[in-house]
Amino acid sequence: MGRMVIRRAPGGSFGDAWSARVEDWMEEGSRITRLDEEYRRHYRATVCARCTPEQQARRKCAALTRGCSTKSCSHMNRAFCSKHRKIIRAHLWFHPLTARILLNRRLEDARRGHVG
Repeated sequence: MGRMVIRRAPGGSFGDAWSARVEDWMEEGSRITRLDEEYRRHYRATVCARCTPEQQARRKCAALTRGCSTKSCSHMNRAFCSKHRKIIRAHLWFHPLTARILLNRRLEDARRGHVG
């Protein structure tokens, strides 16, 4: 297992590239959030409208909570994650820090290969 080494991004072109990558990753996260909101709106209009009180109780719908008017349940969360699994995994996998850790691991493996 590789050990984690955190390096500060230097100023200049590399630091700018790192900042740009972080901004791109954040924009992709915003896109996934908008996609989730759109999916939930559609889900509430189609599935939640037909959901019986027994199903709401089984799915632990948030609408059953006192003072909560928004319908949201574990079934809705699983359905969204199942439908958009590839997008979510790709977003998590390409986090700038994750990419940096993988790059550090490859560099460390390459150094060990040349030394040993």
